[in-house]
Amino acid sequence: VDMAQHSEIKHRLAPLLGREADGLTSLCAGLLILVVANPLSVAAAGLQLSFAATLGVLTAGKMARPLRAWARDTERKAAAALAKAGELLLCPVFAALFTLPVQLAGGLTPSGVSVLASLLALPLMGPTLVCGLLAGLCGLVPGLDFAARVFSLGGGLLVRLLNAVATHLAALPLARL
Repeated sequence: VDMAQHSEIKHRLAPLLGREADGLTSLCAGLLILVVANPLSVAAAGLQLSFAATLGVLTAGKMARPLRAWARDTERKAAAALAKAGELLLCPVFAALFTLPVQLAGGLTPSGVSVLASLLALPLMGPTLVCGLLAGLCGLVPGLDFAARVFSLGGGLLVRLLNAVATHLAALPLARL
């Protein structure tokens, strides 16, 4: 999470400093900040997995550009829909591929359903984050305690749904390769 925050800050500051925002530079700057602050963090599997997954997502974004252009330029709706589906699959596939070496080197068990899990979790992540943020903000404002509880309940229910999806997917035959 820290690396993502540092990368996002660098990404947002670049235009203010007259620079072009670049995802790879932001990612590496975030990593550098974390490693300078705690040199031992580079050995943590969580940091390695986060870095590899983010690098995979950035690569997928670059690979998706031609798909987006083709989908925009084509007049066939079926081809445009196929291009959009391909673009949707690129991020979780590349994140899984880029984290695979880290998982194997760390003695972790790769999952055969990680792409499916990502695709199922994706629509739930935005509303879960929004509920959590709104619950926190409402909790800071006197008189909005009830709203904070409503948003907290909504976020909690969405987290339970995410956990249920993960539990069901973990029971599938290819969940552990």
